[in-house]
Amino acid sequence: MFLRNFASTITTYITLIAFASMHALLLSILLVLSQWTLSNESTGISCPANVPSTVAGALIENGISFEDKTIFDTPWTYTCDFDLDSKALKKHHRLRFEGIGYRADITLNGQHLGRYDIGRTTETIDVTPHIHIGEPNTLEVKVSHPSGITDMPWVCGGCSSEWGFSEGSQPFGIFRPVTLEVTDPVRIEPFGVHVWNNA
Repeated sequence: MFLRNFASTITTYITLIAFASMHALLLSILLVLSQWTLSNESTGISCPANVPSTVAGALIENGISFEDKTIFDTPWTYTCDFDLDSKALKKHHRLRFEGIGYRADITLNGQHLGRYDIGRTTETIDVTPHIHIGEPNTLEVKVSHPSGITDMPWVCGGCSSEWGFSEGSQPFGIFRPVTLEVTDPVRIEPFGVHVWNNA
C-alpha cells in the first residue's frame, strides 16, 4: 500500500513538473493572428476578414453578396501583417494553422513555404529563417477548392451541382485560429507530453 501511494505521489509530481516545463518551454510568446484582408483576383473583391472565418462569412460580414457561387471556384487570398519586437530575437518561430479548407498555399515575407492540405487537421510550420524582427512581416494564405477532390478523407460537397454546397462539405477559408508561437530553441512539441497514472 505504501509503495502504491508513494508511486502515485511521485507520478503526480512528475506530472506537475512536466506541465510546468511544457508551459515554460512551449510558449514564450503566443501571437494570435486574427486581423486579415481577404481578396480575390478574379472578382477584384478585397475586404477585411476576422480569422477564424470562412470566405462566405467574411463576405457576409462586409455586406458583399455572392449569388453566383462560382466565385468560390477560384482561389482567395488571406493577407496578414504583423510585427515582432526584440523579445523575439534568438527565438524559434512556428506558425500553427488549426483548420483551413481546403488547400492552402502559404507565403511568408515573399518566401513560399509550401502547399498544405490542412483541412480539419493542425499544421505547424517552422518559419524561423523567414521572420523579420523589428520590421513588418506579411503572411499570405491562398485557399482554393479544386473541383473533383479525391485525395482527402472527406466528401467533396463542392463538386455537387446541388445549391448550398458551394463551399464543400468542410468550410472554405481559414475557419480555425492561426497563431505564431515564439519559443526558446529547446521546446516541447505540441501534444508531445503524455503522462498516465494507472494506480
